[in-house]
Amino acid sequence: MAKIGTNPAAVVETTAQALSQNIRRKKANTGNLPNTGNHEGMLAFPWEYCWAETNWLFDTEIGFYPRLRRQFYTAGLNGIDGNGNASDASDAFLMKRGLRPLELGDYRLGKYANYCVPHTVQGRNGKPKTVYLDMFTYPVVVGKYTEWKVNDTERKAFYKFLVSEGIIPPCHTLIKEQLIHRQQSRVERIANDLAFSPNKNPVLVSRLEKETKTLDAMQDAYSNGSN
Repeated sequence: MAKIGTNPAAVVETTAQALSQNIRRKKANTGNLPNTGNHEGMLAFPWEYCWAETNWLFDTEIGFYPRLRRQFYTAGLNGIDGNGNASDASDAFLMKRGLRPLELGDYRLGKYANYCVPHTVQGRNGKPKTVYLDMFTYPVVVGKYTEWKVNDTERKAFYKFLVSEGIIPPCHTLIKEQLIHRQQSRVERIANDLAFSPNKNPVLVSRLEKETKTLDAMQDAYSNGSN
């Protein structure tokens, strides 16, 4: 298996730069976003998703998909100006960390453009508060309690959409090989534990079956050239 060096940017071609430079922006193309008053210095939509070309996951239903992380924006920090607008400086801050923003309001996202959604719920002190979650997470209120549910089907469709529409470039071959190598090691460790387990621990048997199926699916996706 090919190994990823200490500088992934030297291995993985940075195709994302060309995608983002012509679009970047005032934050979300919506002008200044007001302070909500809930958190001092936080924006009305306080975070955006970011992604990295070297940070991917695998799912047996959708294949290789990008891992998204939340980048919280605070006015006056990390290149965000006093009005809460992103800028070239904030982009540079992210790029130094190997990250690219998935901009709120980007027209290419279509129905997913406003993926950060505010919800008003009851806080611990009994007063309403606003929380900001992705559009695939929604609250179910039962009395004083709030249960958060996730629409996994729609979230997985979102991951596929990002790659199929070219918003995020497909997973690089070297990254796929690294993920497969890690999964292979995981399967071997479980198999080794099972070999020395008295009475064939049923938990280990189940884990080995699950992880082996994942490895097989990863190898099939790699061989077929699918993402």
